[in-house]
Amino acid sequence: MTNSAKHGFPPGRSGAITVAGHREGGFYRISCSDNGSGDDASLERLARSGGLGARVIAALAASVRAEVHWSIANPGVQLSLLLPAEG
Repeated sequence: MTNSAKHGFPPGRSGAITVAGHREGGFYRISCSDNGSGDDASLERLARSGGLGARVIAALAASVRAEVHWSIANPGVQLSLLLPAEG
């Protein structure tokens, strides 16, 4: 959510950040998406930069055996974590 608020909305632009979760078979999916300015180039920059936020997300996800998925929400960006339902 911090990344969405910080990078998704330039000064003077409002928008929405949505957090959702549900079970998919043997997994839980937790998603955070925004309708900000994210696009394909944003995802490429995120993948190349390996910024602190992305590294923290990857480390925390690995600690609970979760998969991290970044995608374009069109407009905006979505981050999904897929966690095993059983420990």
